Amino acid sequence: MRELIQEVSFWGVLLCGVLSLLPFRFSRNWRSWNLYLPMVAIVLYAGFEVALPAEVDVRVGLMVLLPLLVFICLNGMAKVGLLMVLSQQANKSRRSQRRLPQRGLQLVCAIPILTGCGFWFWMMWK
Repeated sequence: MRELIQEVSFWGVLLCGVLSLLPFRFSRNWRSWNLYLPMVAIVLYAGFEVALPAEVDVRVGLMVLLPLLVFICLNGMAKVGLLMVLSQQANKSRRSQRRLPQRGLQLVCAIPILTGCGFWFWMMWK
């Protein structure tokens, strides 16, 4: 049973990482599912940690999950900050928000975070 929980949690966090790369429209404001991916990833990671046996020291799974979890959380914070700034610029108007370059800015914010976390993973792997 522990192995199944570990596998589901591992692949769930990986899926959250891939989904957090996808930009979304800010016109839905706080109702967008993409803003809540860090919370889902943290819950899945907690399930992964709980299912680990006590005798396990360091595994490859942890070397992948920790930088990925940091990426998901930092990228989520960047998206929330970007949402707040762009909604203030658009005066909270949905029509005005659609004209702003939302998706491109999300990718511009995500690339340095992904690069930093990828470098961290590479340094741990080395």
